[in-house]
Amino acid sequence: MICAKCQQGIKSGEEYDTITVHSASAAGATIYRHFVCQPKPRRS
Repeated sequence: MICAKCQQGIKSGEEYDTITVHSASAAGATIYRHFVCQPKPRRS
C-alpha cells in the first residue's frame, strides 16, 4: 500500500487510516494514509 499524503509505502505494523471514495459512474477507490508520515529520505 502507498500513502496518499507522502507517497511512501506503508510497512507492516505502521498505523494507517483508510478512506473509501464512492463513485456513481465508476468503481470506487480505497485511499490509504499514514497517521504520521515518515520524513522523506534526503538525497546526498
